[in-house]
Amino acid sequence: MMKVEEVTDGVILVYMGKLESNVYVVDNEMVVDTTTGLLPTQLLKLMEKAGVEVKVIERVINTHLHFDHIGGNFIFEKALVGMHENDAELLKENKKATYYHFFGGELKRDDVDFILHDGDWIKTSDHKFRVLHTPGHTPGSICLYEPNKKILISGDTLFHHSIGRTDLMGGDDKAMLNSLSRILNLDFEILLPGHGRIIKRNAKEKVMESVKAYEAQR
Repeated sequence: MMKVEEVTDGVILVYMGKLESNVYVVDNEMVVDTTTGLLPTQLLKLMEKAGVEVKVIERVINTHLHFDHIGGNFIFEKALVGMHENDAELLKENKKATYYHFFGGELKRDDVDFILHDGDWIKTSDHKFRVLHTPGHTPGSICLYEPNKKILISGDTLFHHSIGRTDLMGGDDKAMLNSLSRILNLDFEILLPGHGRIIKRNAKEKVMESVKAYEAQR
């Protein structure tokens, strides 16, 4: 069931279904991931319901290059798109790395306006996220970490009860292990994954078991 939910002050979740990425709107200024874009009318209606003014969104941040996270970039016509340099390069070299064909969709916007690097800071009026390069799912996967508010937007690196897959183009199991180890050194209470349920309290404690189980299998 599609829904909108206020995660915390200034952060809204737009949930469009299992095959679509979660969309996070921060301070009505920035959107993190944009779904496949195959249901633009529904996405816009949900955002309107949440009081989001799509026309004033300044930036779109893609946690990685897969179609279910970037396919809707075209909906935010005036926004600048940011992506990690590794995935931006892969996107430029091979559009099929997005898996748009798997979804039966069309990549209507493939431009990247600014490149993200590990350690960069992304600021909005009330949030300040640090870019964490967390490869494994893709070469340029990133998480966004807000240390003051203890929020981690984890893309497809880490979910409520599982770890992102590494068997797609550019996936790397060893890199994923290193990324997960890095994440467990962070202090976060809220986990906002690329798909599925969010965790609003004690997130690090709740995902630690999944991470340790994954590590033990490798």
